[in-house]
Amino acid sequence: MLSALLTEKLRLSRLSGRVSISVQEASRQVARLQEANLVVKGSDGLFSLTSYGRSVLKLLPSFDFLVSNRDYMLSHDLSFLPPGFVERIGELAPGEYGGTVGDILRHFQELMGESRRYVWLMADQVLLLDSVAEKALRNDGVSMRVVIPEKVEKEGVHAELVKGFRGDLELGLVESVNVGMALNESLAGVIFPDRAGRVDFNAGFRSRRPEFHAWCVDLFSYYWDRAKKVDLSIR
Repeated sequence: MLSALLTEKLRLSRLSGRVSISVQEASRQVARLQEANLVVKGSDGLFSLTSYGRSVLKLLPSFDFLVSNRDYMLSHDLSFLPPGFVERIGELAPGEYGGTVGDILRHFQELMGESRRYVWLMADQVLLLDSVAEKALRNDGVSMRVVIPEKVEKEGVHAELVKGFRGDLELGLVESVNVGMALNESLAGVIFPDRAGRVDFNAGFRSRRPEFHAWCVDLFSYYWDRAKKVDLSIR
């Protein structure tokens, strides 16, 4: 009902039709919304959202995303996310859910193969050591940013990152990584940690929709801006 009233004022009969319920049921629901100060009835008999109702409506996609993926959320932890990102979690709603390791690998392979401008990767381990990645990374003009935990870098793995790569490569080190991300200029994917805090490569979300992509870009940038950069210019 709130969504139906977002773009125009409606009479009760039209509002009931928009949400496919009877006029009687619509009347009961609207009364509850009025009591909550989300909806107001004008002197012309038209219902509209209050300013408070418009603000609440902006948060509903996030609740909808969480509820729609309740089983996944019950077994994963989003409490590590920086302030603001949980409130924006509804931007991931257009995402396609992949529930197997194969789905995650296919996303990675597709992303690496189609990238023409950049690839951004973040995980608690290095993701660039398979033959598919090595082949994709030989494309001229593709720049890459990789965020990994400092403990992974101490194992000397960044030498493997630069091996065979012909583009610009930047490495950022953080104390810990609780999320996995792989995105290029048009496709983004994200995986979250399980309840033990380990990045779960068994399931995740991906999409080409702008709002999904923007959420992933912003989260990656949050970590990148705080990461210690490693100079890989001399190889």
